[in-house]
Formats: sequence, C-alpha cells, structure tokens
Amino acid sequence: MARVSSLTVFTVVTLVCYTILGTAIYSVFAGTTFSDPYGGKVAGWEYAEDYLVSEAQNMTKNSATYFTVLDPDRVIDWWATLKFYRKGTNWWDSWLLFEMSGSPRTEAEIIADFDTDKNYTKYIFDEGGDFETHAFIYCKWSDGTGSTYDFYPIADSIANNELTIVLASDAQYPSYDIGILIGILTGFYFYGAPFEISVIIGGIWWALCLLTLVKLVVG
Repeated sequence: MARVSSLTVFTVVTLVCYTILGTAIYSVFAGTTFSDPYGGKVAGWEYAEDYLVSEAQNMTKNSATYFTVLDPDRVIDWWATLKFYRKGTNWWDSWLLFEMSGSPRTEAEIIADFDTDKNYTKYIFDEGGDFETHAFIYCKWSDGTGSTYDFYPIADSIANNELTIVLASDAQYPSYDIGILIGILTGFYFYGAPFEISVIIGGIWWALCLLTLVKLVVG
C-alpha cells in the first residue's frame, strides 16, 4: 500500500484540525489568548475594560457635541442626520474636523438597528484605522448609567430630540498565546487542565500522530 494515500491525507488533516480546534476550544474555557492580527470586534460597551478610552454625552438635536476625552477629539453633529467627525492630529490641521468613514447615520437607520436586548444601536467608524471609534447610541439616560431612560425605545428618544451617546476607542481585542498549541501534546495539563481530561485530550492527539507516522513509514 502506498505510504501517501487518501488515508494518509485523512489522518494528517484530522491531526491538524484536532490540534487547532482543540487549542481554540480550550483557550476559550481557560481564558488564555492567542494573538489574532485580524481580531474579532468587541461587542458591548458595558464591558468597559474592552476599551482604553470611553466617554458618554447627552445630545440634543440641532447641535454639535464634543467628546474631548478621546484623542483626538471626536465631534457629533446632529441635524437632519448624525455626522461623526474627528479633529486633525497635526499642529496645522488640529482645528479642522474630518468626517469619519461610516458617517453619517440617519435617524431611520438608528431606529432600525436598535438592539432591544442591549438597548443601544452600535456603529464602528473609521473601522480598522488609527482612529477606529465605536459608537453606542442609547435612549436618553435618566441616571447617567444607562440603567433607566427618559424615553424608550430609541424612536421615542429621537422623537423627543434627545439621545445619550457613548464613544469608545482603543478597543482591546481578544488574543491568546500561540504557545498553547504545543500544550495539546500533554492535553493542556500544564495549562491547568485536570489530569483525567488531559489524558483524554493528549491521548487522542498522540493516537492520531502515531497512526499518521505508521502510515507514512509502513505504508
């Protein structure tokens, strides 16, 4: 029998998939992280630790609101639509406002995109760039924490010309140590897995590995 056959390909592919999927699943449960350069987007400003900087402001229609905690300043101009801007970062353009990609957003869009489970509409502006900004558009807060509202749902808040908006930047995307891939050799025992579980996980990996080696050597 040929050393490289469909069975060989199957065992190699299974071994690779088992390694990657096993590591990914374990990393989720163990809370370890692997550096993902493409990063999944963080969902939910309520997890404030996901952002290095955030600022909440109440807004009234037909006005502009500055968010000065963020660097550079962000500005939201709410007239017929909501337009999102950032200030320039150089001494010669720091007084200028640059509209961010993804802006403007209409009132109808904000109403249609409202998440009734999280009680906000979320957008990301300048996504993937140096000035990526996550915007969480809430009904007007009553207490400054987002737990109670003057108007609800978002359509009523917009009809009353008031919103609360949180802008957040410097999102901290999940990441894990790629070294955990080697941990599967011992069933993640040295990453805190119980001995019995590590024997099962590692045993399956070594069984697949030995089967592949035997197939390659013996044929």
